Amino acid sequence: MNHAGYLINRSPSTAIDLQTPKEIWRGEHVDYSTLQIFGCLEYSLVDSQKRNKLEAKSRKYRFIGFTIGVKGFRLWDPETRSAFNSRDVVFDEESMLQGSKTDVKSQDGAPVSSADSQTESVEFSEISDTSVENSETGGDIDEATQEQPRPLRRSSRISVPPTRYGWSDEHVSFALVTEAGDPACYRDAIEADDHDKWVTAMEQEMESLERNETWSLVDLPKGSKAIGCKWVFRKKDKEQYKARLVAKGFAQKEGVDYNEIFSPVVKHTSIRLLLAIVAQFDLELEQMDVRTAFLHGELEQ
Repeated sequence: MNHAGYLINRSPSTAIDLQTPKEIWRGEHVDYSTLQIFGCLEYSLVDSQKRNKLEAKSRKYRFIGFTIGVKGFRLWDPETRSAFNSRDVVFDEESMLQGSKTDVKSQDGAPVSSADSQTESVEFSEISDTSVENSETGGDIDEATQEQPRPLRRSSRISVPPTRYGWSDEHVSFALVTEAGDPACYRDAIEADDHDKWVTAMEQEMESLERNETWSLVDLPKGSKAIGCKWVFRKKDKEQYKARLVAKGFAQKEGVDYNEIFSPVVKHTSIRLLLAIVAQFDLELEQMDVRTAFLHGELEQ
């Protein structure tokens, strides 16, 4: 996705008079000398500290784009399944183009490559264009130029679906989705068949917010913007209806509306320690479901 955006920002567009978005936005000319085929094979220099004298000086990787703000290329290591940046690289695009060729059979049965068939199609187009020009200028037309490419042969085999999956001429199986899912917004919850249960869940949520004094009504400070809220509905075990009133955190910007994000959670080590103590002293362990949980943190924004 990043590489696709990189190419789009450097591609001419008719909406801006065949200029590139980068030229319009930054006023810089586009340098196409570093563009390479996405996914092509390349060889990157291995640091001398990470190899000995008998090992190869370069390794084989895949090109997966560029990193904004870093001079170099983004590479993918298939062995470690990780990505990294490197500047000392040598690209091998020809091997990728040769590997993409698929063998096809010609009309006389001899195998030909897709590159040969593409060359034939180009030659046919050139012949047809030449014949048109000769006919317009009144020149003589060669007999070779009158030949037209033969039509492609198509298979006459009829595809029949297997009957073991319930497909036949007389009987056709369909999958009907009957689960409507959770409501996406307040309107969907009110218009649902079980709207009375959703209303009860929303009332419990509002009572919990007021009981825990999670908010207070104040004047909006100067230069600040208010963050809206929305309802989130979840149905658990097809019987338990939960409604949560949450803030629209996606409307915030880092450094403007918040500085850091953290969520205090219990460590698995503490849970295992607790279970070990219960097992050692033969105690009884009870589990409870907390209907409402809040993060304990001082928020300045």
